[in-house]
This record gives sequence, C-alpha cells and structure tokens, in this order.
Amino acid sequence: MNYAYGRNVWGKKSRDAFEEALKGTDMVVHSRSTNLFGVLDNDDVYQYMGGLAMAVRNVSGKTPELYISDAKDPSSPKMVNFAKFMGLETRARYFNPKWITGMKEHGYSGARELAKFVEYLWGWQVTTPKEVSKEMWEQAYQVYVEDKYGMKLKEFFEKHSPHALQSITARMMEVERKGYQKLDEKLLQKVAADYLASVVTQGMACCEHTCNNIALNQFAANILSIPGLVSPSTMLKFQNQVKLTTGLDVKTPDWVKDAKEKEAGAGTAPGEVKEEAGSKKLEDVKGYEMKEKKDETATERGIGCSNIDRTWHCCTHRARSVERDETSAMIELTPAGESLPGSDRLFCRGD
Repeated sequence: MNYAYGRNVWGKKSRDAFEEALKGTDMVVHSRSTNLFGVLDNDDVYQYMGGLAMAVRNVSGKTPELYISDAKDPSSPKMVNFAKFMGLETRARYFNPKWITGMKEHGYSGARELAKFVEYLWGWQVTTPKEVSKEMWEQAYQVYVEDKYGMKLKEFFEKHSPHALQSITARMMEVERKGYQKLDEKLLQKVAADYLASVVTQGMACCEHTCNNIALNQFAANILSIPGLVSPSTMLKFQNQVKLTTGLDVKTPDWVKDAKEKEAGAGTAPGEVKEEAGSKKLEDVKGYEMKEKKDETATERGIGCSNIDRTWHCCTHRARSVERDETSAMIELTPAGESLPGSDRLFCRGD
C-alpha cells in the first residue's frame, strides 16, 4: 500500500508519503451493498478496514472514526456508525436463536460458523479495541457455552465439532489474558473450567491459540488455582494432556500436588487419580468372575491436524510413541487397529 502511481511515477516505494497520508486520516469508510455478507462473517473486513484503522492509530496516536456506507437498499443509501452496524448484525444473526437453529442444521459446518464468528470478533477486538465491548464477549459465552436459549448447544458441539467449542472458550480467555477486556471473575472461572474439561475429554484442538499457546494454558490453570473450582484429578489430566500434545509443562497449584501425594501415600500408584463422578467402576457380583474390559478410548491420545483453507481440522488418534526435545513434541499417530504409516506424524510446537 505504500507504492506511488502517477503520470511520471509507477510503482515507486513511498513509505514516508504513505505515513503522512495515514497521519492525516480522520475517518475510514467501508461499503456494504449486500445482505449476504456482513462485518463479522468473514475476515476480510477487519483485515482491511480494521487493519487500516490500526495503521492510522499506530502512526498518529489516534483511532479514526469508522463508518459503513450501507447501500443494501439502493434507493436509500446511508452512512452508519460502525459500532451500530456491528451491533445490529450481532443481534440479528449471531445471538439470534433462529440463525443458530439454521447453523445447527448443517452439523460440522454450522459449528464451524459459530466458532468463526468468535474468531472474527477477536479480529475486531485487536484492530479496533474500542469498538468491541466486554458485554459482547459475555453475551457470546452466555449464548454459545451456557446455552442461554436452551438450544442443546453442548450436545450439538459434542456431536459435530467439540473442538469448535474449545476454540471459543480459549479465545474468550485470550481476550482477558492479553488485556483487551476485564471480564467478570466468576464468568472467567467458568470459561476456564469449560476449557479444561474440553481438553481433558476431547484432547487439544491444536488451533493457533490452544496447543501452540502454552501461556494461555498456564493462564487457564492459574484462573482455577483456587481449591474447589476443579478437582485435582481434572487439573492433573489437563496437565498430562498439555504435556502429551506440546511437550511442555503447565505448573499446577500446590493443593493439586498435595492431593496427588496423599493419594500415593494411601496406596494409590503415583500418577493415578481418583475416578471422576460418572466414570465406570467395576463392581463385584457374587457368583460371577468380573473382568474389566479395556477401554480403547481411555488410552493416551494425540491430535492430528491439518490447516485447510486457513481452518484447522483435527482428528483424534491413539499415540503409539512420543519423542520430545526442548521445544517440540513429535507424536507418531495411528488409528485404533491400524498400522502406522511412515508419514503419519504430527508436530506440535510450543513457543
């Protein structure tokens, strides 16, 4: 964008002139002439409009005014304040039970759209911090995670894309961790608990802000450092899953270590934890020899991921072997009952 074009110049790099133009910018306008696309259903608008606003703020110290040239009705075009335009879109679509119902009809693809909305809201949060309110993030949690409208969204995500829900909760914590918002403390604890539960039961999603973000995983553990918010078992399983996926350690609070040591002293083998409520337990029945059937799904699992069309797609495998060095974990993966192809490997790096 910092190249000059004119009668006597063509494609000449002119960074200084571009910066001067940015310093004199008071307003950024983006046009919208369709009901099909908005400002929160794709990454183009925050990249261009939001990116330009960020550039102006970076060189001038002030954020320009943002407006949408709304020409959806050609007979009555109008200029709309960006915050108002985004608020209308948010309420009409993403927090609207009818829109969510439509997304549920499309299974995995619908779950992906719900997660994409949260990701694009994050894009606006970073490029135009004052345009996104704390209430928008809190409402996103209430609608998608707490299931404010009773739409059985937890079951929907678990069936079609559990990692989409994990990505949503991780991004909400990142908003707090990086200082963009100050969320309600109890809500933040709920978000962290939901994230830990997802990692423990589903493995790590391996999107860019989860398994490649040891700082966030440590932040989640720190939020839940108060005894009673999660069980020692859940915290230890979370720690183990992060280690398995990234090769890096999450530090757990002392009360988790104390509980682990007490269990070991009471006869529990080191590293084992008590079963959570709802887990299977072997009961003796007189007259029968009881043998516990090995649960294949209870073995250590890794996550196989690919980045297709800028979207992470992950599947769960059993980890046959793990080799680690100081910065990465190499996991050789194989689906249950299948041989291990030489190329079927996953590298999860932690910075």
